[in-house]
Amino acid sequence: MMQFFSYFCTNESHMRRIRIYIAGLLTGVTLLVTAGCKVDNRFDLNKLDTESTVLKGTQFKIGSLKPVYLCDFLKLDGVYIVTDERGDYRIRFDTDSFPFYVYGPPASGQDLTYKFEPLVYEMADLSGMLSESAQNLVAELSELEIALKVNSGVPAVFSFDAVLETAKGSEILRKYALDALSVAYGKTEYILNLTGKGNRNDVIYRQIRDLDKVLNPIPDALKINDLTVSIDKDQLALLEPGTEYEVSGQASVDTPLSFSADSRLDLAIPIEKAKLNQDEIGLKKALLTMDVTSTIPLDFSASVEALDDNGNVIPGISANTDVPIAGGTIDASVETAVTVTLTTGGDLRFDGLVLHLSASSNPKVAGTHLNQSQGLEFRNLILSLPDGIQVKKDKN
Repeated sequence: MMQFFSYFCTNESHMRRIRIYIAGLLTGVTLLVTAGCKVDNRFDLNKLDTESTVLKGTQFKIGSLKPVYLCDFLKLDGVYIVTDERGDYRIRFDTDSFPFYVYGPPASGQDLTYKFEPLVYEMADLSGMLSESAQNLVAELSELEIALKVNSGVPAVFSFDAVLETAKGSEILRKYALDALSVAYGKTEYILNLTGKGNRNDVIYRQIRDLDKVLNPIPDALKINDLTVSIDKDQLALLEPGTEYEVSGQASVDTPLSFSADSRLDLAIPIEKAKLNQDEIGLKKALLTMDVTSTIPLDFSASVEALDDNGNVIPGISANTDVPIAGGTIDASVETAVTVTLTTGGDLRFDGLVLHLSASSNPKVAGTHLNQSQGLEFRNLILSLPDGIQVKKDKN
Protein backbone atom coordinates (compact mmCIF):
# COMPACT_ATOMS: atom_id res chain seq x y z
CA MET A 1 0.00 0.00 0.00
CA MET A 2 1.32 3.42 -0.92
CA GLN A 3 2.23 5.39 2.13
CA PHE A 4 2.75 9.13 2.10
CA PHE A 5 3.83 11.88 4.42
CA SER A 6 2.49 15.36 3.85
CA TYR A 7 4.19 18.59 4.69
CA PHE A 8 2.69 22.07 4.15
CA CYS A 9 4.37 24.95 2.42
CA THR A 10 3.29 28.55 2.06
CA ASN A 11 4.01 31.58 -0.10
CA GLU A 12 2.32 34.94 -0.42
CA SER A 13 -0.47 33.83 -2.77
CA HIS A 14 -1.78 30.51 -1.55
CA MET A 15 -1.24 27.32 0.35
CA ARG A 16 0.26 24.38 -1.48
CA ARG A 17 0.73 20.84 -0.29
CA ILE A 18 3.95 18.95 -0.80
CA ARG A 19 3.55 15.20 -0.80
CA ILE A 20 6.52 13.00 -0.46
CA TYR A 21 5.44 9.65 -1.79
CA ILE A 22 7.03 6.52 -0.48
CA ALA A 23 5.68 4.22 -3.16
CA GLY A 24 4.83 1.30 -0.97
CA LEU A 25 8.49 0.42 -0.96
CA LEU A 26 7.44 -1.61 -3.97
CA THR A 27 8.52 0.82 -6.69
CA GLY A 28 11.18 2.75 -4.83
CA VAL A 29 11.25 6.12 -3.14
CA THR A 30 10.34 9.20 -5.13
CA LEU A 31 10.43 12.75 -3.82
CA LEU A 32 8.08 15.23 -5.52
CA VAL A 33 8.64 18.79 -4.38
CA THR A 34 7.25 22.12 -5.55
CA ALA A 35 9.88 24.76 -6.16
CA GLY A 36 9.62 28.07 -4.41
CA CYS A 37 7.91 26.90 -1.21
CA LYS A 38 9.10 26.17 2.29
CA VAL A 39 8.86 22.76 3.94
CA ASP A 40 7.40 23.35 7.39
CA ASN A 41 8.96 26.82 7.22
CA ARG A 42 12.29 25.11 7.86
CA PHE A 43 13.65 24.51 4.38
CA ASP A 44 13.54 26.92 1.46
CA LEU A 45 14.07 24.50 -1.44
CA ASN A 46 15.37 27.34 -3.66
CA LYS A 47 18.11 28.00 -1.13
CA LEU A 48 19.04 24.40 -0.33
CA ASP A 49 22.60 23.30 -0.82
CA THR A 50 23.35 20.65 -3.43
CA GLU A 51 22.41 18.01 -0.89
CA SER A 52 20.33 18.55 2.22
CA THR A 53 19.05 16.09 4.80
CA VAL A 54 15.32 15.76 5.40
CA LEU A 55 13.03 13.19 6.97
CA LYS A 56 15.54 12.38 9.65
CA GLY A 57 14.40 9.32 11.61
CA THR A 58 11.55 8.48 9.22
CA GLN A 59 10.14 4.95 9.41
CA PHE A 60 8.41 3.12 6.57
CA LYS A 61 6.14 0.24 7.50
CA ILE A 62 6.56 -2.77 5.26
CA GLY A 63 4.10 -4.88 7.24
CA SER A 64 4.39 -8.66 7.35
CA LEU A 65 5.76 -11.42 5.16
CA LYS A 66 4.01 -14.62 4.26
CA PRO A 67 4.82 -17.21 6.95
CA VAL A 68 7.57 -19.63 5.99
CA TYR A 69 6.97 -23.28 6.82
CA LEU A 70 9.75 -25.78 7.13
CA CYS A 71 7.96 -28.29 4.90
CA ASP A 72 8.02 -25.78 2.02
CA PHE A 73 11.80 -25.99 1.95
CA LEU A 74 12.09 -29.70 2.69
CA LYS A 75 9.74 -30.73 -0.16
CA LEU A 76 8.32 -33.62 1.80
CA ASP A 77 6.03 -35.43 -0.59
CA GLY A 78 5.48 -38.76 -2.30
CA VAL A 79 3.86 -42.08 -1.57
CA TYR A 80 6.02 -42.78 1.47
CA ILE A 81 5.62 -39.44 3.28
CA VAL A 82 2.49 -39.06 5.41
CA THR A 83 1.31 -36.93 8.31
CA ASP A 84 -0.26 -38.40 11.40
CA GLU A 85 -3.10 -36.98 13.48
CA ARG A 86 -0.75 -34.52 15.22
CA GLY A 87 0.70 -33.25 11.96
CA ASP A 88 4.06 -35.01 12.40
CA TYR A 89 5.77 -36.16 9.23
CA ARG A 90 6.43 -39.89 8.91
CA ILE A 91 7.94 -42.32 6.45
CA ARG A 92 5.47 -45.19 6.27
CA PHE A 93 5.09 -47.93 3.70
CA ASP A 94 4.33 -51.64 3.32
CA THR A 95 6.05 -54.09 1.04
CA ASP A 96 4.05 -56.41 -1.15
CA SER A 97 3.15 -59.74 0.37
CA PHE A 98 5.79 -62.37 -0.41
CA PRO A 99 4.65 -66.02 -0.33
CA PHE A 100 6.82 -69.10 0.13
CA TYR A 101 5.93 -72.76 0.54
CA VAL A 102 6.83 -75.52 2.97
CA TYR A 103 6.27 -79.14 1.99
CA GLY A 104 5.38 -81.97 4.28
CA PRO A 105 8.54 -84.15 4.49
CA PRO A 106 8.91 -87.90 4.34
CA ALA A 107 9.01 -89.58 7.73
CA SER A 108 12.76 -89.39 8.16
CA GLY A 109 12.87 -88.45 11.82
CA GLN A 110 15.35 -85.62 11.07
CA ASP A 111 15.15 -81.84 11.43
CA LEU A 112 14.44 -80.18 8.09
CA THR A 113 15.73 -76.92 6.65
CA TYR A 114 14.34 -75.05 3.66
CA LYS A 115 16.28 -72.36 1.82
CA PHE A 116 14.52 -69.80 -0.34
CA GLU A 117 15.45 -67.41 -3.10
CA PRO A 118 16.06 -63.77 -2.10
CA LEU A 119 13.00 -61.54 -1.83
CA VAL A 120 13.40 -58.03 -3.25
CA TYR A 121 11.12 -55.05 -2.73
CA GLU A 122 11.85 -52.28 -5.20
CA MET A 123 11.13 -48.89 -3.65
CA ALA A 124 10.09 -45.78 -5.51
CA ASP A 125 12.52 -42.87 -5.46
CA LEU A 126 12.44 -42.15 -1.74
CA SER A 127 15.51 -39.96 -2.10
CA GLY A 128 13.50 -37.74 -4.45
CA MET A 129 10.88 -37.28 -1.73
CA LEU A 130 13.45 -36.14 0.81
CA SER A 131 15.32 -33.06 -0.36
CA GLU A 132 18.95 -32.56 0.60
CA SER A 133 17.78 -30.17 3.32
CA ALA A 134 15.47 -32.84 4.73
CA GLN A 135 18.23 -35.43 4.69
CA ASN A 136 20.45 -33.02 6.62
CA LEU A 137 17.78 -32.82 9.30
CA VAL A 138 16.84 -36.48 9.64
CA ALA A 139 20.20 -38.20 9.55
CA GLU A 140 19.13 -40.36 12.51
CA LEU A 141 15.76 -42.11 12.91
CA SER A 142 15.85 -43.38 16.48
CA GLU A 143 12.15 -44.31 16.52
CA LEU A 144 12.18 -46.31 13.30
CA GLU A 145 10.37 -49.66 13.43
CA ILE A 146 10.13 -52.46 10.91
CA ALA A 147 7.18 -54.80 11.34
CA LEU A 148 7.44 -58.33 9.96
CA LYS A 149 4.00 -59.92 9.60
CA VAL A 150 3.85 -63.63 8.90
CA ASN A 151 0.69 -65.61 8.15
CA SER A 152 1.56 -69.29 8.37
CA GLY A 153 -0.47 -72.16 7.02
CA VAL A 154 2.02 -74.65 8.49
CA PRO A 155 0.33 -76.57 11.36
CA ALA A 156 3.55 -76.54 13.34
CA VAL A 157 6.01 -74.15 14.92
CA PHE A 158 9.04 -73.31 12.82
CA SER A 159 11.82 -70.73 12.97
CA PHE A 160 13.35 -68.70 10.23
CA ASP A 161 16.58 -66.80 9.79
CA ALA A 162 17.24 -64.09 7.23
CA VAL A 163 19.41 -61.12 6.41
CA LEU A 164 17.63 -57.79 5.84
CA GLU A 165 19.57 -55.67 3.38
CA THR A 166 19.18 -52.22 1.90
CA ALA A 167 20.59 -51.61 -1.55
CA LYS A 168 21.11 -48.86 -4.10
CA GLY A 169 21.60 -50.38 -7.51
CA SER A 170 24.06 -53.22 -7.12
CA GLU A 171 25.56 -51.76 -3.93
CA ILE A 172 24.56 -53.21 -0.56
CA LEU A 173 24.24 -50.32 1.89
CA ARG A 174 23.24 -51.99 5.18
CA LYS A 175 22.87 -55.52 6.52
CA TYR A 176 20.86 -56.70 9.53
CA ALA A 177 20.79 -60.29 10.75
CA LEU A 178 17.40 -61.69 11.76
CA ASP A 179 18.07 -64.81 13.77
CA ALA A 180 15.74 -67.57 15.03
CA LEU A 181 12.38 -65.82 14.64
CA SER A 182 9.78 -68.31 15.82
CA VAL A 183 6.52 -68.59 13.87
CA ALA A 184 3.40 -70.50 14.89
CA TYR A 185 0.36 -71.48 12.86
CA GLY A 186 -1.73 -68.42 12.01
CA LYS A 187 -0.55 -64.85 12.36
CA THR A 188 2.70 -63.81 14.01
CA GLU A 189 4.08 -60.27 14.03
CA TYR A 190 7.54 -59.09 14.97
CA ILE A 191 8.52 -55.46 15.44
CA LEU A 192 12.18 -54.65 15.01
CA ASN A 193 13.48 -51.51 16.68
CA LEU A 194 16.48 -50.11 18.54
CA THR A 195 15.31 -51.04 22.03
CA GLY A 196 13.46 -54.34 21.62
CA LYS A 197 10.61 -52.79 23.62
CA GLY A 198 7.19 -51.35 22.90
CA ASN A 199 3.63 -50.88 24.11
CA ARG A 200 1.76 -53.52 22.14
CA ASN A 201 0.94 -56.88 23.69
CA ASP A 202 0.01 -58.63 20.44
CA VAL A 203 3.48 -58.50 18.87
CA ILE A 204 6.98 -59.76 19.61
CA TYR A 205 9.67 -57.09 19.88
CA ARG A 206 13.20 -57.73 18.74
CA GLN A 207 16.17 -55.40 19.23
CA ILE A 208 18.23 -54.63 16.13
CA ARG A 209 21.30 -52.48 16.61
CA ASP A 210 21.88 -49.55 14.26
CA LEU A 211 18.41 -49.90 12.79
CA ASP A 212 18.13 -46.11 12.85
CA LYS A 213 20.65 -46.06 9.98
CA VAL A 214 18.56 -48.30 7.72
CA LEU A 215 17.45 -45.34 5.56
CA ASN A 216 20.81 -43.56 5.62
CA PRO A 217 21.96 -43.59 2.87
CA ILE A 218 18.50 -43.77 1.34
CA PRO A 219 18.08 -47.09 -0.51
CA ASP A 220 16.09 -47.90 -3.62
CA ALA A 221 15.39 -51.52 -2.58
CA LEU A 222 14.85 -53.69 0.48
CA LYS A 223 16.03 -57.30 0.24
CA ILE A 224 15.48 -60.37 2.38
CA ASN A 225 18.41 -62.68 1.71
CA ASP A 226 19.42 -66.05 3.09
CA LEU A 227 15.85 -66.84 4.11
CA THR A 228 15.96 -70.21 5.86
CA VAL A 229 13.05 -72.06 7.49
CA SER A 230 13.87 -74.73 10.07
CA ILE A 231 11.39 -77.25 11.46
CA ASP A 232 12.32 -79.30 14.50
CA LYS A 233 11.81 -83.04 14.12
CA ASP A 234 9.33 -83.00 17.01
CA GLN A 235 7.08 -80.75 14.90
CA LEU A 236 7.35 -82.80 11.72
CA ALA A 237 4.73 -85.28 12.92
CA LEU A 238 2.19 -82.46 12.54
CA LEU A 239 2.86 -82.22 8.80
CA GLU A 240 1.37 -84.45 6.13
CA PRO A 241 4.08 -85.90 3.89
CA GLY A 242 3.97 -84.38 0.38
CA THR A 243 1.49 -81.66 1.38
CA GLU A 244 2.19 -78.05 0.33
CA TYR A 245 1.78 -75.42 3.04
CA GLU A 246 1.78 -71.72 2.18
CA VAL A 247 3.42 -69.04 4.27
CA SER A 248 3.09 -65.34 3.39
CA GLY A 249 5.04 -62.46 4.81
CA GLN A 250 5.00 -58.68 4.63
CA ALA A 251 7.32 -55.97 5.94
CA SER A 252 6.23 -52.49 7.02
CA VAL A 253 8.44 -49.49 7.75
CA ASP A 254 7.24 -46.69 10.01
CA THR A 255 9.22 -43.82 11.49
CA PRO A 256 8.62 -40.20 12.37
CA LEU A 257 10.99 -37.75 10.72
CA SER A 258 12.93 -36.27 13.61
CA PHE A 259 15.62 -33.66 14.05
CA SER A 260 19.03 -35.08 14.81
CA ALA A 261 21.64 -33.68 17.17
CA ASP A 262 23.70 -32.39 14.24
CA SER A 263 20.81 -31.09 12.13
CA ARG A 264 21.70 -28.45 9.56
CA LEU A 265 19.38 -26.13 7.70
CA ASP A 266 19.87 -23.07 5.49
CA LEU A 267 16.92 -20.91 4.41
CA ALA A 268 16.74 -17.89 2.11
CA ILE A 269 13.81 -15.52 2.70
CA PRO A 270 13.23 -12.81 0.05
CA ILE A 271 12.04 -9.40 1.29
CA GLU A 272 10.91 -7.87 -1.98
CA LYS A 273 9.02 -5.00 -0.38
CA ALA A 274 12.21 -3.53 1.08
CA LYS A 275 13.19 -1.38 -1.88
CA LEU A 276 15.20 1.85 -1.97
CA ASN A 277 16.57 2.70 -5.39
CA GLN A 278 16.13 6.21 -6.70
CA ASP A 279 18.51 8.73 -8.22
CA GLU A 280 16.84 11.71 -6.54
CA ILE A 281 17.83 10.70 -3.03
CA GLY A 282 20.93 9.71 -1.17
CA LEU A 283 21.08 7.27 1.75
CA LYS A 284 24.02 6.17 3.85
CA LYS A 285 22.30 3.99 6.43
CA ALA A 286 19.04 2.09 6.87
CA LEU A 287 17.66 -0.13 9.61
CA LEU A 288 15.30 -3.02 8.96
CA THR A 289 13.55 -4.22 12.11
CA MET A 290 11.18 -7.15 12.45
CA ASP A 291 9.63 -9.52 14.95
CA VAL A 292 10.29 -13.17 14.11
CA THR A 293 8.17 -15.88 15.75
CA SER A 294 9.62 -19.39 15.48
CA THR A 295 8.09 -22.81 16.02
CA ILE A 296 11.19 -24.54 14.60
CA PRO A 297 13.33 -26.07 17.40
CA LEU A 298 16.58 -24.78 15.92
CA ASP A 299 18.45 -21.55 16.63
CA PHE A 300 19.16 -19.49 13.51
CA SER A 301 21.97 -17.08 12.82
CA ALA A 302 20.96 -14.42 10.30
CA SER A 303 22.66 -12.46 7.54
CA VAL A 304 21.31 -10.19 4.83
CA GLU A 305 22.25 -9.50 1.22
CA ALA A 306 21.08 -6.51 -0.84
CA LEU A 307 19.98 -7.16 -4.44
CA ASP A 308 19.76 -5.02 -7.55
CA ASP A 309 16.80 -5.05 -9.94
CA ASN A 310 18.23 -8.12 -11.70
CA GLY A 311 18.45 -10.09 -8.48
CA ASN A 312 22.23 -9.85 -8.25
CA VAL A 313 23.99 -9.25 -4.94
CA ILE A 314 25.18 -5.66 -4.64
CA PRO A 315 28.82 -5.48 -3.47
CA GLY A 316 29.90 -2.94 -0.93
CA ILE A 317 26.72 -2.96 1.18
CA SER A 318 27.26 -4.17 4.72
CA ALA A 319 24.21 -5.79 6.30
CA ASN A 320 24.53 -7.03 9.87
CA THR A 321 22.02 -8.49 12.31
CA ASP A 322 22.17 -7.92 16.03
CA VAL A 323 20.87 -11.19 17.56
CA PRO A 324 20.26 -14.83 16.59
CA ILE A 325 16.69 -16.04 16.08
CA ALA A 326 15.78 -18.34 18.94
CA GLY A 327 14.13 -21.68 18.26
CA GLY A 328 10.68 -22.61 19.52
CA THR A 329 8.17 -25.46 19.27
CA ILE A 330 4.62 -25.81 17.99
CA ASP A 331 3.49 -25.92 21.62
CA ALA A 332 5.64 -22.97 22.76
CA SER A 333 6.62 -20.48 20.08
CA VAL A 334 9.45 -18.00 20.70
CA GLU A 335 9.56 -14.40 19.41
CA THR A 336 12.80 -12.55 18.66
CA ALA A 337 13.15 -8.86 17.78
CA VAL A 338 15.72 -8.56 14.99
CA THR A 339 17.45 -5.44 13.66
CA VAL A 340 19.36 -5.45 10.38
CA THR A 341 21.75 -2.51 9.84
CA LEU A 342 22.55 -1.65 6.22
CA THR A 343 25.42 0.73 5.49
CA THR A 344 27.60 1.64 2.54
CA GLY A 345 30.40 4.02 1.72
CA GLY A 346 28.43 5.52 -1.18
CA ASP A 347 24.71 5.92 -1.79
CA LEU A 348 22.64 3.11 -0.31
CA ARG A 349 20.40 1.75 -3.07
CA PHE A 350 18.80 -1.66 -3.44
CA ASP A 351 15.79 -3.29 -5.06
CA GLY A 352 15.32 -6.06 -2.54
CA LEU A 353 16.82 -7.93 0.37
CA VAL A 354 17.39 -11.59 1.06
CA LEU A 355 17.44 -12.80 4.65
CA HIS A 356 19.72 -15.84 4.99
CA LEU A 357 19.10 -18.08 8.00
CA SER A 358 21.49 -20.83 9.08
CA ALA A 359 20.35 -23.28 11.71
CA SER A 360 22.47 -24.74 14.44
CA SER A 361 21.39 -27.72 16.49
CA ASN A 362 22.19 -29.25 19.85
CA PRO A 363 21.64 -32.61 21.56
CA LYS A 364 18.41 -31.41 23.18
CA VAL A 365 16.83 -31.10 19.76
CA ALA A 366 17.48 -34.73 18.81
CA GLY A 367 14.28 -36.72 18.52
CA THR A 368 11.94 -33.74 18.08
CA HIS A 369 9.54 -34.61 15.27
CA LEU A 370 9.22 -32.58 12.10
CA ASN A 371 5.71 -31.14 11.99
CA GLN A 372 3.74 -29.45 9.24
CA SER A 373 3.07 -26.46 11.54
CA GLN A 374 6.73 -25.67 12.19
CA GLY A 375 7.79 -22.40 10.61
CA LEU A 376 8.76 -18.76 10.93
CA GLU A 377 6.45 -15.75 11.01
CA PHE A 378 7.80 -12.28 10.16
CA ARG A 379 5.77 -9.36 11.49
CA ASN A 380 6.12 -5.63 12.07
CA LEU A 381 8.75 -5.08 9.38
CA ILE A 382 9.87 -1.45 9.46
CA LEU A 383 12.52 0.24 7.35
CA SER A 384 14.02 3.20 9.24
CA LEU A 385 16.28 5.98 8.03
CA PRO A 386 18.03 7.14 11.22
CA ASP A 387 20.24 9.67 9.42
CA GLY A 388 17.54 10.87 7.06
CA ILE A 389 17.43 11.24 3.28
CA GLN A 390 19.70 13.53 1.33
CA VAL A 391 17.67 15.35 -1.33
CA LYS A 392 19.64 15.80 -4.55
CA LYS A 393 18.64 19.02 -6.30
CA ASP A 394 18.11 18.98 -10.03
CA LYS A 395 20.60 21.62 -11.25
CA ASN A 396 18.65 22.02 -14.47
